[in-house]
Amino acid sequence: KLQADNGAHYIDVNAGAFVFDEVKYMTWLIEVVQGVVDNPLALDSPNPDVLSSGIKILKSPEPPIINSITAEKERYAKILPLLQEHEARVIALCMGDGGMPETADDRLKIAEKLINDLERDGVAPDRVFLDPLIKPVSVNGEFGLQALDTIKGIAGWKTGAHITCGLSNISYGLPKRTFLNQAFIVMAM
Repeated sequence: KLQADNGAHYIDVNAGAFVFDEVKYMTWLIEVVQGVVDNPLALDSPNPDVLSSGIKILKSPEPPIINSITAEKERYAKILPLLQEHEARVIALCMGDGGMPETADDRLKIAEKLINDLERDGVAPDRVFLDPLIKPVSVNGEFGLQALDTIKGIAGWKTGAHITCGLSNISYGLPKRTFLNQAFIVMAM
């Protein structure tokens, strides 16, 4: 409710802490959230069964956001039908079968593949939110620059796709995270 009151466009719903009963808890969580806000939801799970169960009980006339798809062949094949059937928006993680890429160039290649494949499969670029996969600078100081270079590259394409990210990943493990998060979002914008 606080997120909705403060202008959130979507409310992210994740029941991943209950891996073995995620369908049950996601359904419960969606019902609870929809009981107090009218916002459309972002369904956050790598499990297509969880996403499929959740999408069936959504009340908002706005299409949901599916969080997430990747360029991994198996995951792509399992999530794509939900996007097509429900005209959902999607967070597309810049990750492929080789795992999380190490460089901005590798992320951009995956992002380009995702945009091309999704558009070929009937998902318009304006329904796609590319996520450059921000990793903590506490592990490697270059990770912030890689994310910013990826964002800059995606923004330069003018495809109509959006950019999103797990912003707070940048400061994981560091003190006074709020300040680093604030500085990073300004640089990303």
